Amino acid sequence: MTGQRKTELLDMHHVGTHLELMLRFAAWATNKGGIPAPEDIAAHFDVSKATAYRWRNAFCNAHGLPIPAPRLSSRFAPPVFPRKSRARRQPASNRN
Repeated sequence: MTGQRKTELLDMHHVGTHLELMLRFAAWATNKGGIPAPEDIAAHFDVSKATAYRWRNAFCNAHGLPIPAPRLSSRFAPPVFPRKSRARRQPASNRN
């Protein structure tokens, strides 16, 4: 995040320091109940998805909670190949 972007983020949330912004995030996340989704964090605080994941992970670490595994979209799911039908082998005595 560039210096200008940091200043814009602080101005947008009407905070003077990063500490105050983090305290606001912690209060918001605690009031939501449970672990906030990175998508919710990114939308509410207008931060990148990467920043949202870092904030969520820090929140979990501070509260001694396990960090949820990332949800993989179908785009990253392993491919599923159809099973090939296997022809049964005939016993050697029945072969022509």
